Order: sequence, then structure tokens, then C-alpha cells
Amino acid sequence: MNHRPEKPAAALLMLAVLGILSPSCGRRIELVPVQGQVTLDGRPLTGGSIMLQPPAGPAARGRIDGAGQFRLGTYRPADGVIPGRAAVRVAWFEKSSADEGNSDAETAPGESLIPERYSDFSMSGITVDVVAGMSPVMIELSTP
Repeated sequence: MNHRPEKPAAALLMLAVLGILSPSCGRRIELVPVQGQVTLDGRPLTGGSIMLQPPAGPAARGRIDGAGQFRLGTYRPADGVIPGRAAVRVAWFEKSSADEGNSDAETAPGESLIPERYSDFSMSGITVDVVAGMSPVMIELSTP
């Protein structure tokens, strides 16, 4: 007689292990809603993306709309940002011919439409202090 381990027991054990390792279990870090506007030389940026990298944990990201507005999300769109001083990265690339039909222009970026220094956390020179109850963030970029 062949004896196989019970699959339901193995599945329950796997779920228990994943529950222990899951970032949403136990003490969950409260996220802070962050929204704002990005400008370039005083005019709203009309596209691109923005990311905030907190001191610990995953980065938050969001799309910049036609009015330069954004809302950031860490685990889901617009769910907020981990509190702390976060480094900022803004990127906006022209679509290349390889991007036709591709909604994510950053997978195969063309030329940067803003100064490239802003697309690197360490070179942008921009930080945001993410705290509960904060006002909308104004990110002001400039050309050299």
C-alpha cells in the first residue's frame, strides 16, 4: 500500500509559514497618504513617474498626471508611504518605437524628457519628510 502525505496538512503548514514571513502579519507599519505636484521650471510636469524611498522598507511609487499631480502607493496604488525621510526620484522618458502598444514606457525608455539627475535617488538631491497629517508635497525640478 502506498502512503502519501496528506496534501491539506502540507498546504496548511505552508500557509502558516507564509503568514509568519508575510509583512502584513504581526506589526504592520502604518502608511502615510502622500500626494502632491511635480513642476519643472515652475510648470506642471505632464507625465512620468515618481518614487519615494524611505530609510527602511519598499519604495512608494505613483504616476504623474497631465496636471503634474500624483498619489503614492507602497503595496497598492495610492495606499501611502512608510514614514521617515525619503529620497525622491522622478523619471519621464519619451516613448521609443519599441514602446508602441506598451503602457509602461520605463521598460524600454527613450530619451529623458527631464534632467537625468532626477531619475536617480542619490543624485536628485530631493528628500521628503513623510509624517502623519502632512500637506501635499511640492516637488520643484529645474533645468540647468
